[in-house]
Amino acid sequence: MRNFLERMLLRTEDIARKRGTDHPFIFLNHCYEHQNPLRSYGELNYRRLHKVRKSVDPDWVFQTLQRGIHRLGLEPGEVNKMEKIEL
Repeated sequence: MRNFLERMLLRTEDIARKRGTDHPFIFLNHCYEHQNPLRSYGELNYRRLHKVRKSVDPDWVFQTLQRGIHRLGLEPGEVNKMEKIEL
């Protein structure tokens, strides 16, 4: 089922791109694992989010405790690479 959904999403994105009806914004709660919704906020906003994350959470405590797969500083698929932080 996951493969089917991923193929369907890629086809839908491709059709929208060809028709000129696509939009770069990806809603965080509705995105697929391989998508990067944080990048869809625009490069300037993406950099600002990273700057704030580094100043507020330099030790990655909140990034580690956060549920979900999309975290600042990690590209899709890199969640498993994070080390667990002992509190």
